[in-house]
Amino acid sequence: MNLLRYLLKNGLGHIFTANVLQKFCMLATSFILVRILPVNDYGVWAFSLNFLMFFFLFQNLGFHMGILQFVSLNSDKETCLSYMSYGKKLSFASNIVIVVIGYIIIYTIPLKIPESKSLLQILLFAVIFSGYSEGYLNYYRGRLQNRLFSTLTIFRAITHLILLIVSAYFWGVNGLAIAFVSTWMLTSIASFILDKERIEKSTRIVINKLEFIKYSLLSTLNNAISQFLYLIDTHLIGQIISSGNAVALYKTASMIPFNLTFLPISIMTFVYPYFCKNINNQEYLRTKYLKLIKMLALVNGAIVITLYFGAPFLIKLIFTEKYMEAVPAFRVLIIGFFFASTFRIPAGNTLAALHKVKWNLIVALISGVTNIILDAYLIQKIGIIGAAYSTTTIYILSSVISNAFIYSLIRKNK
Repeated sequence: MNLLRYLLKNGLGHIFTANVLQKFCMLATSFILVRILPVNDYGVWAFSLNFLMFFFLFQNLGFHMGILQFVSLNSDKETCLSYMSYGKKLSFASNIVIVVIGYIIIYTIPLKIPESKSLLQILLFAVIFSGYSEGYLNYYRGRLQNRLFSTLTIFRAITHLILLIVSAYFWGVNGLAIAFVSTWMLTSIASFILDKERIEKSTRIVINKLEFIKYSLLSTLNNAISQFLYLIDTHLIGQIISSGNAVALYKTASMIPFNLTFLPISIMTFVYPYFCKNINNQEYLRTKYLKLIKMLALVNGAIVITLYFGAPFLIKLIFTEKYMEAVPAFRVLIIGFFFASTFRIPAGNTLAALHKVKWNLIVALISGVTNIILDAYLIQKIGIIGAAYSTTTIYILSSVISNAFIYSLIRKNK
């Protein structure tokens, strides 16, 4: 309880409120879309958006994470502005390259759900706009400007909700693609308007550019492989089963478990800069991390028990009776949520804050390779429930490995 009071007192309330509202808007959008769109159209949209996320894995090439890390480590405002300015320039250039590569891929690789190609031609532009606003969000996090971070997050969430629902109602899936890109474009404009420190101005402060680039590239590689676990299931279901209905069922089964991770993410969003600033204070890190895990275990345990037994009622209430076949996969994924939210996410963020990005890379590589093998085999054998079993297995495996690394650090410096 002392830890919780400490977090709330120092700004967690702003971050938590913003993330709760953001997740609510995302879930509300999905809940409404499944009612507006036919099942197959929703499956096409889910497949297209999921495919786009593969490109989002490499957005900015991790330079926005470099901004967060090096702004958190430095207290001098001019130095922080220098890292921000340098990171944003690299981010913009890298995102242009990613979009070009994206167009080459969608025109050369056959997609088993062909309707998704026209959507992806529009959706790819979101990569450029998202990179701009992400730089601001991470700068605010690093400077502990949680109110600005939260304001921008809330603006994006509400804009996303309104634009997507209106567009889907009047123009269907094509309207959704335009609305998605517009959300990121408007968020970028809002980022510029909220800029009170004139982040865009040039500065002559000398920064460690080589270390910045090295950390950023390793971070994006770690993040890409880790987030790959959330995306590969839906993509392989679409490619192997070649059914919009199957994609829609798995998407509804995974929607709540995946989005509930906002709980640990909200806490780690707040904690991350503090862990960076106390990188050499081993006693602080040890005690805060262990208390954090205990608190998350209690909260997540209660959530999992409630949702596991209430799954049939919940799926019918939220997604309607036509999605009841998603219940078994939902139950498997909600168990996976417990391990991901209690152990995997806190450990991964803590290792990154402590500059142990190579350790995260080891975990990500093992998890990524294992996940592909399990998905390819289990989806062919038992369909969407196989994807759920694969994901939960990987969450448990990565939780064990990453927390073993954390434990070795604690024991070494005890």
